[in-house]
Amino acid sequence: MDKIHTVLFFLLLDPRLNPENMVEEASEENNVAECLVPVSPSVDLEVLPEDIIWSPPIPKAGEGVGFRVFVRNNGNVRAHDVTVTLTLTYNYVDDSGQCVEESVVLTSTQSFDLDSGMSRAVPVYLESGKWIWTIPAELCSDKVQVVAEVFSIEVDVNPGNNVASKMMSVVSYEGNLRLIGVTPAECPRDTIPLGYVLFRITVFRSGWVESRQTTLRIESVRKGGTSTLTELRISLASEEVDQEYAVILIAIAESPGLVGNHVQAVIINPQLLSETWTLVATVDPDNEIYETDEEDNSAAYRYSPELASADCLPDLTVYKSNIRVVATCSKTGPVLEVGGIVSNIGSGEVNSVSILVELPEIGGSSTVSVDLFGGSATFTVQIPLMKAEMESRVNVRVVVDPSNEIKESNEENNIVESLMDVSLADLAAEITNIYGKIGPGRVLLVDFKVTNLGNILEPEIGCGEIVVKMFDNVTEVWRQTTLEVEYYTWDSEGRQVWYGSLEIPLPIYSSKYIRCIKVEIEAGIFNLPELDLSNNRDWETVCPELAMPDLIPAVYISTLSGEIVEGESFDVSVYAVNLNPNYEFSGGVKVKFTMGPVVLEFPETEITVSYGETFVLSFTFSEDYWNTIEVSGERPTEIVVELETDVMELSKENNIYVYNLELLPDLKPISLEVCGCTGGYDDVLYIPGKCVFYLEVRNEGSFRAKNVDVEAWVVSQEGVDICSFGANSIKEIEAGESIIVSFEVETSLDNCPLESITSYVLEFRVDPENEVEEFNEDNNVYSWSFLCLYNLKPIVTASPSPILGINQPGEGLSGEFIVPVFEGLSLDIDVIDPDMGDYLVRVEVWLRGQGGDELWYQTWFEEGETRTFTTSISLADHIQSPGTYRLEVVAEDSRGATSSLQIILQAINIPVEVEYSVEYPLDLYSETFQHRVCKIYVALTNTWSESLHVRYSVVNLDEKLIQEMLWLTDPSPYNQYRAVGEVELSPEGQSTDTLWIPLSYFDPVTGWSPSFLASSTDNLYP
Repeated sequence: MDKIHTVLFFLLLDPRLNPENMVEEASEENNVAECLVPVSPSVDLEVLPEDIIWSPPIPKAGEGVGFRVFVRNNGNVRAHDVTVTLTLTYNYVDDSGQCVEESVVLTSTQSFDLDSGMSRAVPVYLESGKWIWTIPAELCSDKVQVVAEVFSIEVDVNPGNNVASKMMSVVSYEGNLRLIGVTPAECPRDTIPLGYVLFRITVFRSGWVESRQTTLRIESVRKGGTSTLTELRISLASEEVDQEYAVILIAIAESPGLVGNHVQAVIINPQLLSETWTLVATVDPDNEIYETDEEDNSAAYRYSPELASADCLPDLTVYKSNIRVVATCSKTGPVLEVGGIVSNIGSGEVNSVSILVELPEIGGSSTVSVDLFGGSATFTVQIPLMKAEMESRVNVRVVVDPSNEIKESNEENNIVESLMDVSLADLAAEITNIYGKIGPGRVLLVDFKVTNLGNILEPEIGCGEIVVKMFDNVTEVWRQTTLEVEYYTWDSEGRQVWYGSLEIPLPIYSSKYIRCIKVEIEAGIFNLPELDLSNNRDWETVCPELAMPDLIPAVYISTLSGEIVEGESFDVSVYAVNLNPNYEFSGGVKVKFTMGPVVLEFPETEITVSYGETFVLSFTFSEDYWNTIEVSGERPTEIVVELETDVMELSKENNIYVYNLELLPDLKPISLEVCGCTGGYDDVLYIPGKCVFYLEVRNEGSFRAKNVDVEAWVVSQEGVDICSFGANSIKEIEAGESIIVSFEVETSLDNCPLESITSYVLEFRVDPENEVEEFNEDNNVYSWSFLCLYNLKPIVTASPSPILGINQPGEGLSGEFIVPVFEGLSLDIDVIDPDMGDYLVRVEVWLRGQGGDELWYQTWFEEGETRTFTTSISLADHIQSPGTYRLEVVAEDSRGATSSLQIILQAINIPVEVEYSVEYPLDLYSETFQHRVCKIYVALTNTWSESLHVRYSVVNLDEKLIQEMLWLTDPSPYNQYRAVGEVELSPEGQSTDTLWIPLSYFDPVTGWSPSFLASSTDNLYP
């Protein structure tokens, strides 16, 4: 039972009177009624006369025609196994010359299905499989009846529209007959004495003529009139070639038997041999055949008896109308084939002749030799072309006997130059459609057509097949197919069209980012000249539906502190996610991890991802990698994890996961310790003073910092910078590290911008110029509020001893003294701290010099014990040679106030000249004192310009003698005093003195004191 289909009909009220709602109604909603009507399934195939299409639209007799039929299904169900037949009926002339009717049937090669409401163009073919039907050249009529009929396996509800008929008009081929010439076939000088003359008549056919045979009439024209000598039937309608010529030999003889059987007609008329007359030959004299030119059907020859004594010379020529030019191809390249007929219209015989063909404008030439035994001969040359693209008209120059080797009666007609039309094809390639989806392993189908915009391309041209090459930017592979020249159709404009298709198998693996595909095709026949080669190529870019997975990385990072910090290891886990689960991902992936200078590439892992996450790999970013970053000096700003795969994906751009790193330092001053200048208070700063500030700076960020400046500034309560307490720098501070930055500050009351009993703020500014990129720039300042109090410095006095003289003090010096280089040279120092509650901390004596400072003396005091200090230090160990010595005495109190006193010592040798003599004792055992005394006579001279108080002593006496002397004389003050001398010397003055040194003692009561004998080795005394 047939299925019941439901069709919806709309019934409109008053559609004729009120089609545009021009009548105003109370309700416009009820003007439409709907009802469901059951309809039986039916097939209704239709073909109309205008659906029958052939190309070319108006063909010529002898030309090939291709047919297409449009079929449509007006039914409501699909039609199955549809076929189309086309019957052609025409009239033509058979071999007997009768006009008969003939039919030929073309059919669709394969059946097809046709959906309801759809139409389709169907090509039909001959039984041999060829699509082209060649119209016979011998048509009796210029009409061909074309009948199309369509069938299907279903019963058609309307069979009346299954058949359509149409008449095709045919134009007869443009044929022409031409009588080239009448010339003696043999030299009359040789044949007239023998009793005959032989004439050669050449007839040429070009194109197609209606009849295969025609009449050749031979007439004689004399003073008495014109008479017909004979009429012959000749054949000039070969189906194989579009042009041919025939040579007819006619003899005028005195009697039969003088000429051979090769002569078509022998006219016995002795009178003609002795008279002067004209032989006229005419082809198709009664105009029975239609020709394009009826004026070239006759030719004549003037005969006279004097020819018996005249020389016979040939006359070679080529007629323009006989030249033909064909563009074709060869194995070596495109060629232009030039052909024609060379004729001898003279009376002399020529066995062979050379012919030169030139192309003056485009270049190229060729030479050929032909035999001329029959009076005419065809020639063909192929001239190679420099390029395959050329114009449709070409200038051809033909030269017969170019080297003038043959003597002729007329040398002026040996050169023919003509502008010839060339039948050139012009193949244009066009991509008509690209089907399919882009995806790994999928196939795209590219439909194309090749249209001949030029002259008809005949299969007989013999140039092979049409080659279509295709290239795409995805696979980057050239593919090609071939199209048979003979299997073409016609488009609506009557041009040859070839259709074809090529497949593009897409790769499974591709690293390219594929969204669209660009397809380029190129069509042509190898080495075939064309009008235009630029349209042999076509390209098109399409973006089909993408049928491929889309892989992205999912990255999980685990750290101990909850964030990535420089130097701290962390774990990385990488997963793959398919964003397009409709298309499964299967293949190998590589993970590439990049963090600054650290690039890690892991081996390929095979995974399959349909939906959700799939684990790929995990690893630990260890301290060794951090060391690599530290060595490079580069601060990573991001972590990049890339999934590398050659499998074709929807997008390659999202295969990269980027984690933005905040690897930044965060420099924060967190504590301050002040040493000195505070007097033991937390918020007091005494001035002047020397103090040290210890600022603790901590890097609370996640990355190290280098070359960080730290500045200390005193700021007023209003926030105005007053003065700097110095600057320092941090060479490098790691994440989480704390560093102590110290500032040594020595204040002075000279030009001091701070006022006493005034509050200020000391700001320590880390990275004041923001040269270091930090996570937080707002915590870089540490503030210490203090009360400024003036502090009295320790009072320092110092002087050397002895002093030879005092010079005027220089600037910044407390004094300049002249001192002797003397073992008793010393420096007396007095220091007092005048401040209540303050005490001394240290006293130092420094030698300041250009070669560096040297500490000569230093003492430290216990806390709170010393306010005054007096001392004398020996300088003998330091000043042992003359010279200038700059000394500085430094004293510091507990509040950081420092005082210094600078003195200059000009050390010189003692400016005293000493002369002495010795008078040794007479007798150590004498009772007389004078006899026991060693007398030393001393003379001292002052060589200086100042007065000197000089002390001197006896030296270089025998040690035992001195010891004995001391023992003997002790404790006599007189003897002790007399062992050391002391004198005042005026400037450049002299003083003498005598030292009495008793060497023994005698008491009359007790007798001798213990006596001794001193060593006499030195001969100082007896």
